[in-house]
Amino acid sequence: MNDRDVLLIEWYIHENFSYPFNDATDSYSRWAVDEILKRTIDEAMKLPAHITGIEPMTLMEVVKIFIDEMDYYSYIASTDEARSIFSVAREEAKLVLDYIHSYKRKETNE
Repeated sequence: MNDRDVLLIEWYIHENFSYPFNDATDSYSRWAVDEILKRTIDEAMKLPAHITGIEPMTLMEVVKIFIDEMDYYSYIASTDEARSIFSVAREEAKLVLDYIHSYKRKETNE
């Protein structure tokens, strides 16, 4: 993972969110993308594999893990509101994944 991955998530935020939020769903969506950005930054800050012996996750792996976690949390949620939050977060993460795929396709075609 590298700084370009962090920038890609920041571009997604810039292109898809503005203040004020229209409703709670927008807030949950933004929380999800902020969490993905945080995890992406954390992964980019890790020491390189030649030092640690551990390969860092790719951006797509970070997002897929987040999606899996939101599926799980939605499943175990005890209230409809909690289920809604995690479902919205999962759907937004899927949009982020589509955005990444689209960017990577453009990058390889150039």
